[in-house]
Amino acid sequence: MEKQSTSKFLRSVIAVVALFMLAVSGFLLTSCKHVHSEPNDFGACTDCGSIIDWDKFGSQMSTLLDPSFDELTASLKGLASEVTEVKGDVDSIIGALNVADDGSDIDTIVNNVQAVLDQIENLIGANPSVAAKATAPTITGIANAITSVQETLNKIGAGNIEHVCENHQFDTETPVIEIEPTCERAGAKVYRCVNCNATLALPVNQLEHVAADEPVKENVVAPTCGVAGSHDEVYYCKYGCGTELERVTVEDAALQHNYQVTNSTATCTDAGEVTYTCTNCGDSYTETGTILPHSYDWTTPVSEEAPKCEVEGSATYKCANCENTISLEPSD
Repeated sequence: MEKQSTSKFLRSVIAVVALFMLAVSGFLLTSCKHVHSEPNDFGACTDCGSIIDWDKFGSQMSTLLDPSFDELTASLKGLASEVTEVKGDVDSIIGALNVADDGSDIDTIVNNVQAVLDQIENLIGANPSVAAKATAPTITGIANAITSVQETLNKIGAGNIEHVCENHQFDTETPVIEIEPTCERAGAKVYRCVNCNATLALPVNQLEHVAADEPVKENVVAPTCGVAGSHDEVYYCKYGCGTELERVTVEDAALQHNYQVTNSTATCTDAGEVTYTCTNCGDSYTETGTILPHSYDWTTPVSEEAPKCEVEGSATYKCANCENTISLEPSD
């Protein structure tokens, strides 16, 4: 808040309220016969409201209003740094706050400031991303700053400086702002006084870490033929904070060789060389003089010629077990 703006606000408030209270006190001094009681913090008689100590009144007003928005502005800037998607809205609100005290009379000033406070509460209460990303200290700081400004407005609003809650009645059943706790930070619930709109921020305990139902596999070493493998089963917090709660190393059994024929000069009836290769690790060996453990299977045609008038048909079949072929009459 600029010095010039604050001074304008202060002069306007004190001048308007002073004139109002001077007129009232003058009327009461001439019309009522009671003896004034000791003045309250604002220099007013606690029985009739007349200002009887103008030095105390002026001192109290200066204390209330200078400065008035520094804490709130700082808290709002903190919110903009934590929740970047509302930075534009926060900058707009801070801009409105900087000129809120430029009114020509006390009612306009109070209404302007109250409108800015309403914008702040609407932004926080209606935007899910604020509740999800803002830290509890930031929300609490804003709530406390709003309370301070609101109490000032209640004390000076409409010239009625005596209308102030001495014992707040907070509606603790209906929070106006609610920040859910996580396992990394506490939450907060902000309640409003039903009489003067002051706010109360109460912390909500931080959550305990809870392990997820299923582990995540990490550091996987795949087993191979004859060699065992291993992996870590890691249980992280199920709330997504990334905290590791348990880690267990599990041994995976070694694989057995699974040899398949990959090359062969043998047939179903003639011996030859057969190469076997493991599908798991690639190990291979060759056997000579081997006959494939099959008999010919002529069920797979590779070419077929249909019979024509006075010309027999023909068909070539390849053995399903080896590379041999044979020419036979086509099947029906």
